[in-house]
Amino acid sequence: MDSTTAFVMALVALTLSLVNTLVSVIIFRKAAGRVVVQMNTSLLNPGRSLLSNDKGTWGLDTHTYDENGVELAKIVIENPGRTAATLTMVELRIEGSKDPDLAMAVRPIEVRHIGGVSSVPNFNYRLEPFDQVVYLVDFWSVVSYVFNEEPELRQINVCASVKVAGQNNRYDSKKHGYWTIRREWASLRGPYMRRTARSVILAELVNVFDNPGHNPYLTDLSVKLENQLSHASSPADITEALQQIALLGGEYRGILGDVNVWALIRFGWDVKHRLQTLGQQVIWPRATELSDENTADPRT
Repeated sequence: MDSTTAFVMALVALTLSLVNTLVSVIIFRKAAGRVVVQMNTSLLNPGRSLLSNDKGTWGLDTHTYDENGVELAKIVIENPGRTAATLTMVELRIEGSKDPDLAMAVRPIEVRHIGGVSSVPNFNYRLEPFDQVVYLVDFWSVVSYVFNEEPELRQINVCASVKVAGQNNRYDSKKHGYWTIRREWASLRGPYMRRTARSVILAELVNVFDNPGHNPYLTDLSVKLENQLSHASSPADITEALQQIALLGGEYRGILGDVNVWALIRFGWDVKHRLQTLGQQVIWPRATELSDENTADPRT
């Protein structure tokens, strides 16, 4: 074998070796830490039920059920690869804001075996191959914040965004869970324009007590608070009503679990802020009853 042939063969061997290494790296990068993200609308009745629209589209049809619950985003993350993926951040990304990179993290609510679904409370999570994890988050708190901060905005787009350790790019739910939310909307249940006071109260109650996703008493407590409050109630009135019903006495004393003290201090202000943001879009039971009385047939 002459020197030229030997050189060519060595060059071919080196090229094949480099190609093989490059292919191995590409396969490894594709297999490592790859996730698929979905985001669905859902309604959580703590400790009892979880209704979901698993199509990824906006809105939730509860049919004939007047179900009370917290309106949440159900974020489902799957690992279709052959190696584990470590999730380091899960956020709601906002498009349409003056900040093109606006993304906000919120505290997830844990539930176990409600409607066949279990969710976890921590975003830092190791996702094994061919496995999935579910997060339930209060997206309305983020949406309301953005609209309050930017009064000129008429609508925004929202999706879930996930950061995986070792990956530069984020994964999002734009293929399954990319919502356009308008400023005038108050609920994910059609026609989207109004929300009950008890739903607003319940959304803040889940921040006050530990393990709220497992607490079936929170829904009943939100109804009792709704019946004692009105649109004119002050933050102090709201907090005092909660303390009187749930903490100082009554049927709920001692059965609601541990309390987040800071959330309890903030409870009245946070509920009042949500109610003020919604304004006339809040449905109060006594106002409904009064309206029914005013429209009743006087001959009956």
